[in-house]
Amino acid sequence: MLNKDAIIQRLDQATCDELGAISMVPAFLFIVAPLVDVAVCIANNYVHPDVRTVFYDIVSTWIFPLSVLFALGTAFCVLWRHMRGLERTPKNRIVTYCLFAILLALALASTLLNEDNPNRFFGYYPSMVGMNTYALFVLVYFWTSSHASKAKPRRLMCDLLCLVSIPVGIHALWIAISYGAPNFIIREQPEGIFYNTNHYGYYLTMVIVLSATLLSLERTIQKRLFYLVVFVFNTVVLILNNTFGAYLACIVGLAAMLVGCWLVRRSHMRSSATVMALFFALLGIVSIWDQAMLSSFTKLLFDISLISGREKDADAAGSGRWRLWKATVGFIAQRPLFGWGADGFADALKEVAGNPRTHCEPLMYASFFGIPAAICYLGACASVLVANVRERLTLDDTTLACAFAALAYFASSLVGNMCFYTAPLFFILMGMSFARDE
Repeated sequence: MLNKDAIIQRLDQATCDELGAISMVPAFLFIVAPLVDVAVCIANNYVHPDVRTVFYDIVSTWIFPLSVLFALGTAFCVLWRHMRGLERTPKNRIVTYCLFAILLALALASTLLNEDNPNRFFGYYPSMVGMNTYALFVLVYFWTSSHASKAKPRRLMCDLLCLVSIPVGIHALWIAISYGAPNFIIREQPEGIFYNTNHYGYYLTMVIVLSATLLSLERTIQKRLFYLVVFVFNTVVLILNNTFGAYLACIVGLAAMLVGCWLVRRSHMRSSATVMALFFALLGIVSIWDQAMLSSFTKLLFDISLISGREKDADAAGSGRWRLWKATVGFIAQRPLFGWGADGFADALKEVAGNPRTHCEPLMYASFFGIPAAICYLGACASVLVANVRERLTLDDTTLACAFAALAYFASSLVGNMCFYTAPLFFILMGMSFARDE
């Protein structure tokens, strides 16, 4: 029969051995969720727009609750190791966790103060980001992933995300070619299980930059071939998807990869430059017969000239984003401290600017939860970036790939919306880039 000391010793060892694996289960569940969604849609012969109702049901009914259970397991392991003096949280990580904690406290205060807001807990369809879901993003996906103390599970999650993106993309292409019913209009831009092309663009951005970095840093032929297939396939899908913000975000992520390799992986500079050149080559090849991307870049320059010249037509810049951002700033000015709650002014914004969402995540934080909350969010993200820059010489390949992919998503979020099925991947990747081996 085990005595007290033996039980404690076993718990010490178990919490050490299992923390790295348990902390990755929420990430695993969310990464495979799109694959489950695709399987359900195919099994039931769902066609667009039926696929739109499935993803949220899967995530809200199964993925989120199971993730919370494993997050509690992670919390027990971390708490036990801290109480036993087996682990100490570095000061720079304490700063990040405190900033996120303050952000959640401000978000909760905003939610309670805006009791007349029906969207405050679950958000506005279809993004479905309210207080409940946002708390899950931080407390479950970022916090657990940042405690993935073993490199192998983190790499497995990256490989799994790359692998899942292939059937997700094939299904999206199939949906784009034909809805399977004569009454639906055939679309050329694939979006698949996602609610629109922009949302799929966020997903593609993270996968493309992640696979590009792993391709650049990988040494084995078999793995490099796998990452090459993932990178090329998803880049082609992105071109067909034609989300301009995702193009720009990929360029930001790949440029960061190139700079990162120059700083800490000089021997991989040639391979990273080749991968980036391949990305532009694919864009160029497609541009020969499809001028959509080229026209998007031309329109960007035209929009910048409208805004800088304060032309009367500037409100239409960025597909109407400039009008949205100006209107959102006006709403922020009305409630600067605690905001309007999640999507608290969605109907009013749609009335004055033609769209219920801000299409800029920093502005979203400020309008939802107040300016102090937005500052905490930006500060927390910046602290993760600073930690990675300071510790750049000790970072492994997986950590670098996660960091660049998360940075690419952040770039896309400057002109995009937070969604329940893409934002968790950002927090997972950012969390894994923040994790360190024991």
